[in-house]
Amino acid sequence: MKVLLGKVFSRIDLTKSGRFWCNLPSESGKNTDTLVPVEYTSAFVRGGHGFFAIPYEHSDVLIAEFEAKDNRGISVSKYYFLGSINTIHQDHSIFATNILDKEDHKRFANELFLNNIIDEVYESTASIPQMLMFNSHSGNGLFIRDRGRASDSVGPAWQDINIELKSSTNKYVQLVDSPQLDYIRITNGHPSDEITFTHDESPFFPSVIRSAHELHMRTEGRIDLNSTGSDIELFVADNGKNIELTNHAGGMYKEGFSATASRIPSTVSATTPELQPIWDKTYTEGQIGEETYGCIIIQTDTRNIVINGYAHDSVVRIHAPGDNSKVIVDTNGSVFVKAKRQIKLESADEVFIEAPTVRIESTNTYINGTSSVRIN
Repeated sequence: MKVLLGKVFSRIDLTKSGRFWCNLPSESGKNTDTLVPVEYTSAFVRGGHGFFAIPYEHSDVLIAEFEAKDNRGISVSKYYFLGSINTIHQDHSIFATNILDKEDHKRFANELFLNNIIDEVYESTASIPQMLMFNSHSGNGLFIRDRGRASDSVGPAWQDINIELKSSTNKYVQLVDSPQLDYIRITNGHPSDEITFTHDESPFFPSVIRSAHELHMRTEGRIDLNSTGSDIELFVADNGKNIELTNHAGGMYKEGFSATASRIPSTVSATTPELQPIWDKTYTEGQIGEETYGCIIIQTDTRNIVINGYAHDSVVRIHAPGDNSKVIVDTNGSVFVKAKRQIKLESADEVFIEAPTVRIESTNTYINGTSSVRIN
């Protein structure tokens, strides 16, 4: 058996077995390289299962040569792949000048992304690798980091323990077990979009991750929660707290958005000095308000919307403290307010009831006017 140094020429393989073609330099040193078929070997592979990673064209490889006899008894050489040699990073290879020509060196030198990844492997100690990776030519890869360093004159101590599955466009899944960062994160490559599930509180991300055991989902686009055959349930257990539904949208994505007028009701001009409209006592359709942003809309197309408070002292409250806020109930049917105790309507200005017929029926009826009572 001989161990030879070669360079991958082609990965075209009609047998689909992993065989590739390799240039082996001639022993005479002349430019008469031999092109041979090389059988792929792996620590674990069989058919479509196992670890399958064929080396790229122009990469340096070690080849094992075996002498064997074919079915005619003629001696032939068989070649088997042993492994690739890392000759790319800053061309620090003792074999590089023997195998690579100037064009190869130039092309490899331009692959800066791989240089950056190699730098990360040695980042914590400058000389000892502390990272495992399986990285494709385009940047897709699996990275296993177990890096750290003690505090010294260069900087403070730090530790980086995580597993990352990453695409060439920076989509990734991270499993992070570092002391200061403890979470699972999924992103789509956009910096504003992520799903994070924490184990312990991460002090480096207080604005994003507020507590331990938190599921945080953030996206600049639409969030669609859709059940095609069953229910959607938001449930807080007995030892939990609240369900909060908040909309902070200030209209920055609304067409014609103006920062000075973004919080002014739609019935008010942005140039109105006092910014306080004089609305009629009666409700009209045009006074619903702006609904293109900042709203929380609860809607059903088929049945009911039910709000239940089952505690003995439950309060169902609608609170709109703005000077020009309103509470509107709009229906083509009827409105029923039913209570076993008091029903109280209180206004600092006026209570206005308008209908073709107004009925007041009771066992006892009291109408008290401190200043006057007028019935037309």
